[in-house]
Amino acid sequence: MKANHNRPVIRTQAYFDCNATTPVYTKAAGAAFDAMQSFYGNPSSTHQTGLQARNLLECTRKSAATAIGAEPEQIVFNSGATEAIQTAVFSAMQFWKRYPNPPSQPKILYSAIEHKAVPEAIEHWVKTLGLKVEIVEIPVDSNGQLNYEKLKLELPDAILLCTMAVNNETGVIQRLDEIEKAIIERKSQTLWLVDCVQALGKIDLKLGSSRIDYAVF
Repeated sequence: MKANHNRPVIRTQAYFDCNATTPVYTKAAGAAFDAMQSFYGNPSSTHQTGLQARNLLECTRKSAATAIGAEPEQIVFNSGATEAIQTAVFSAMQFWKRYPNPPSQPKILYSAIEHKAVPEAIEHWVKTLGLKVEIVEIPVDSNGQLNYEKLKLELPDAILLCTMAVNNETGVIQRLDEIEKAIIERKSQTLWLVDCVQALGKIDLKLGSSRIDYAVF
């Protein structure tokens, strides 16, 4: 029997991973293409093309701030969430290196369900900066929620807490208000990093009035 290599191969696919990554929205793809075609100037340049790019960048910054309930000056653009996590962890570590009165036994806390980019960033910067801190993984219960008793126990010595807003695999929504309450009750000095990638456009976010220090999208 001779195979017909000219016949198109038809593959049917059911995609069930939208909680992690969704197909790009057609209008968003079009807007990105239009920006690259029409507003390709360096936003830091003072010529017309640069000023047009700068205007688009700042309008986008304002839109992003509105979407998450923050101020435009609080928005920092990165290449993606992984770089944003690295930037946030590095920022927090640099802050504590210079802090005059850190906890006597400093700890970095992260939830057991974090994307691997989080613990890897923590381990990298702790080693690179030569910090003497204990890294503690906070477990979750059978419903995927943080173990609040363990969290409260560790918070007084925490210098960085890393949690998720919505899990990229299970879709479980963390109770950020409860985590914030625990931080305040325990009078923790910790900086708080929240992975909000899967929360954007799905749950209401008012970051300007929250205890969150770093929110990653």
